[in-house]
Amino acid sequence: IASFVTTALIMRGAWGLVRESVDILLESVPKHIDIEAVRKQLEEIPGIEAVHDLHVWSVTPRMVAMSAHAICRNADTQQHVLEHIHDAMSLFGIGHITVQLEQSDMGGRETHAHA
Repeated sequence: IASFVTTALIMRGAWGLVRESVDILLESVPKHIDIEAVRKQLEEIPGIEAVHDLHVWSVTPRMVAMSAHAICRNADTQQHVLEHIHDAMSLFGIGHITVQLEQSDMGGRETHAHA
């Protein structure tokens, strides 16, 4: 009976570790982050007209990364927009942020579908 209890405890702990590892390897959106809420937050930032190619994933269990393209037509406000993006994403626990700011829609130049 002690062996079965020990085995069950080990399997329970191992299962959580395997699931977390698979999610990281597959670059899944972390369960605690609502991707549509992230998109909405980004689109509400003054100066951003639209967001596409938004991706959020876990690099490690404690580090969440995000990449996105955002249309920001006014080059004079791009630094302010980037700072605002970083502040807004910290609310979601996203610590590594890469944003490509575009002054016009680049959809016709990119070969994959925008999401």
